[in-house]
Amino acid sequence: MPRDRKDSAVVSKLAGHPTLGGLVRAFAERLPERLEAIESAFRDADLEKLQTLVHALRGSGGTYGFDSLSRAAEDLEEGLRTGAGQAEIAAAVERLADLCRRASRNAP
Repeated sequence: MPRDRKDSAVVSKLAGHPTLGGLVRAFAERLPERLEAIESAFRDADLEKLQTLVHALRGSGGTYGFDSLSRAAEDLEEGLRTGAGQAEIAAAVERLADLCRRASRNAP
């Protein structure tokens, strides 16, 4: 799968929707809080909590039109489920973190 450019905006495909745009914005504005919980679970090596948080973000990211964020969460979730190594999990957390930061920074 092609990687997103690190400097490109992460924007929901629903951002301009007349009814859902406000909900998308609210979701994006809460991403830093959700990311902090994910990073905290990773630092604490609480893999069960990490998987729960990532699974929730995977679903809600897709619901709110952030497909790249949802795919990154899916990749991380798969790594957790299959017992990927620490370095692989760390890289997946960082990729998800980068997308979350870019999405929240570019909230519509």
